[in-house]
Amino acid sequence: MQIKEEYLTTIRELRDNFNAIVVSLGQISIQKANLENDEKLLHQEYIKFGAEERELLSKIEKEYGQGDLDINTGDFTPNK
Repeated sequence: MQIKEEYLTTIRELRDNFNAIVVSLGQISIQKANLENDEKLLHQEYIKFGAEERELLSKIEKEYGQGDLDINTGDFTPNK
């Protein structure tokens, strides 16, 4: 016994839609994992550059004392 063609067509369309959604969900999961990895790497870089900046500012303070540094001009104004 065969079911009606319209039922068969509809179930095939539903199955195709279901499969497309499963594929899309998989792609989103992969993109999410990649973004989380990128975020982790950026946080590590942020911490690294922050530490490098603090180290350099410490060297500058040891050499020039406390004050204000204009990073655009390189002018240093010591605190009074």
